[in-house]
Amino acid sequence: VLLPETTEAEALVVAERIRLGVRDRPLQLTAETCSTMTVSLGLAVVPHAADLTAVIALTQSSLQRSKRAGKDRITI
Repeated sequence: VLLPETTEAEALVVAERIRLGVRDRPLQLTAETCSTMTVSLGLAVVPHAADLTAVIALTQSSLQRSKRAGKDRITI
């Protein structure tokens, strides 16, 4: 999700809403089976001058740190 003109604090609010929305929504697998999901998110705050390749690299790095740290988290 790209959030132009957004501060780190504002982006964290959006990321947390996404994380909680995924976690709190039951996943109906079959008529008898229900499960839950979690999501780990990587967040990068970049200057306007950053090119798309740099933005993707920073975000990917944050996501990898989230995955290594455990599920259901946000990493900047």
